[in-house]
Amino acid sequence: MSLIHNYLNDKVSWIDGNGERHDNIMARIQKNIIYMDAIELKIKEGDKIARVLPNGEEELFLILLINYIPDLSDIDHMKIKVQKIGAIPNRNETHIEYNQYGTTGQVNIFSPNSFTEKIVITENDLMQLKKAINEYVNKEDAKTDLLLKLEKVKKTQGEKGFKKHFDEFIESAAKCTTLVSVISQILPKLGRG
Repeated sequence: MSLIHNYLNDKVSWIDGNGERHDNIMARIQKNIIYMDAIELKIKEGDKIARVLPNGEEELFLILLINYIPDLSDIDHMKIKVQKIGAIPNRNETHIEYNQYGTTGQVNIFSPNSFTEKIVITENDLMQLKKAINEYVNKEDAKTDLLLKLEKVKKTQGEKGFKKHFDEFIESAAKCTTLVSVISQILPKLGRG
């Protein structure tokens, strides 16, 4: 038993890759780190560690990285980096979102001052897109799906859900190889607001 054992005050279970549970292992749980001195266990990345809380609920941690710290003055132990399964992501983490719009090739880094172009689809654009769908899509279910998605694009233009519906339409249209070349000629002509 190592000297670090005196600081291990949590009882946990190790769930190996086969789903087999090994109970009553002493550990010390801190945020995203678990310490253990049971270095004889063949714990691997991807295994899980479970702890029963005082309210009877079980929290589960996914093992991301194991650091074995051997024979340092009788304090052999493992420092295990974990992620709590089902945890809400930290909202304070740095997040950079890259957006590219239009044919300018401009990439905007998400910021309060970022500039994005607004896509404006005219009635003429809609007529051309509907005509292309009817002419170049042979499967009736695919044709119906595309026309419904195009209708959603039309109805949500200028509203919050527009981009989602526009992206869904483009994604579905891209699956129809006969339609891609025709739509790719229409899309650059879409008005910019």
